[in-house]
Amino acid sequence: MKKTAILISMFLFLISGLGVDSVNASGASAIWMSPGTKVVEEVYEEFNVRIIVDARGESLDTVRAEIDFDPAKLEVMYIVPGSVFPNQSPVNTINNETGHVSYGMFKSGDPVTGGPDIFATIWFRGLVSAVSTVSVLETSKLVADGAEKIDVYGLGSTTVTVGNDYVLPVVVEEEVDNPHAPVDADLEREALVYFGAFFGRMPEVANDWETLHCMAYGGCQGDPRNLAAEQGALVTFGAKYAKMPETQVEWNVLHTLAYTDLMLANY
Repeated sequence: MKKTAILISMFLFLISGLGVDSVNASGASAIWMSPGTKVVEEVYEEFNVRIIVDARGESLDTVRAEIDFDPAKLEVMYIVPGSVFPNQSPVNTINNETGHVSYGMFKSGDPVTGGPDIFATIWFRGLVSAVSTVSVLETSKLVADGAEKIDVYGLGSTTVTVGNDYVLPVVVEEEVDNPHAPVDADLEREALVYFGAFFGRMPEVANDWETLHCMAYGGCQGDPRNLAAEQGALVTFGAKYAKMPETQVEWNVLHTLAYTDLMLANY
């Protein structure tokens, strides 16, 4: 696949926002989670995800991140603020019962106009072996002199996989025709992270496993290529992860979005 030319054109399309529904956006500034995926081997092992803020030319002086997570699967240990917004706002809360974090910081004097910057780092631990999502909510605030500047289209999340004891079940040929032999457990585990990100659950039925196999092994792209479909899939991928596909599995996810009805059938 010749990715270079299409990568450039798609990236320009993505950042320009052409064809994207941005009716809810009230500004250009963005806030998201990084990395897009996180794999933690052991239950109760501490790990972190970062909240990223990009002013994108706005003059930000105050940020409040509203974060949701599954309290049955994850627990917040503590939060380390970044250095760009040095002053802590009042009424910052961590609620491990409801699975919500509200964390605000502000800056006096010259506002923040650049980025992306680390706003804060949240330290979690996994309570069970499971896949879950840490999400930035639309109620988050990016403020410039009292005016809201957040672009809610740019919100992002982190898909967290805790535990390496997922056993990918053997599916008999009568249920699913699986052309991938032998099974590559590492590839399927990586693809499982993306499956969990889109559907918030483990694969269950035949269509789920077909989707997972497209993500893991590829082979689902069309011939001839449909650049319009790939462009639309890239917008969907970018909205989810706020970045371009980089690994082979990520490109497989893009092709699954562009050329199959599997994703649609799962929603």
